[in-house]
Amino acid sequence: MEKENNIALSSAGTSRVRQRKRSNEVIPEPSKPNGGTLLVDDRNKYKSMWIRTYSTVWMIGGFALVVYMGHLYITAMVVVIQIFMAKELFNLLRKAHEDEHLPGFRLLNWHFFFTAMLFVYGRLLSQPLVNSVTPDKFLYQFVSSLIKYQMAICYFLYIAGFMWFILTLKKNMYKYQFRQYAWKG
Repeated sequence: MEKENNIALSSAGTSRVRQRKRSNEVIPEPSKPNGGTLLVDDRNKYKSMWIRTYSTVWMIGGFALVVYMGHLYITAMVVVIQIFMAKELFNLLRKAHEDEHLPGFRLLNWHFFFTAMLFVYGRLLSQPLVNSVTPDKFLYQFVSSLIKYQMAICYFLYIAGFMWFILTLKKNMYKYQFRQYAWKG
C-alpha cells in the first residue's frame, strides 16, 4: 500500500511532493446507519405513529366528504389547494430584501394569479353558476352578464396588471422586477 505522501517525478526529471486530498466524508458508526438515530431507540415513535394515523384518517374522510358533496365542492377544494400552492411558490421566489423596496409588488403577484384563475375557471364554471343562482332577477342578470363578458373582464384585468407593473418599475430594480414578471406572466 502506498503512503499518503507520494513522490512523483515530473516529465522534466525533477521531483516534487504531492499530497493526497483527504476526504471530508464522515464515516458513520456501525450501530447508526447513515449517521442517524435508530427508530428502535425513539420513545415517541408510537405517539408519532398515532398522530400520523389520525391525520390520515381525517384527510381521507374529508376528501370522501368533498367528493360526496359534488362537483362544485371538488372544484372549490382544487381552487383552495391551488391558492396554497401559489402562496408557497411566491414565497420561494421572493427575495425579502428586494421586496422591501417595492411596496405592493407582492399584491401584483396575486393580481395576476387571480386573473388567471378567473380566466380558467370562469369558462369552466359558467354554466353551473348560472344554473345554481337563485331565481332572484337582479342576481341572475348580474351573474349572467359577468359570465357573458368574462373574457373581456379578464383581458382588462390583465392589461391593468401590466400597466400596474410598468408604473411600479424602480431604477436599479429592473432585473429583479422583470424576472418576477416573466415568472408569473
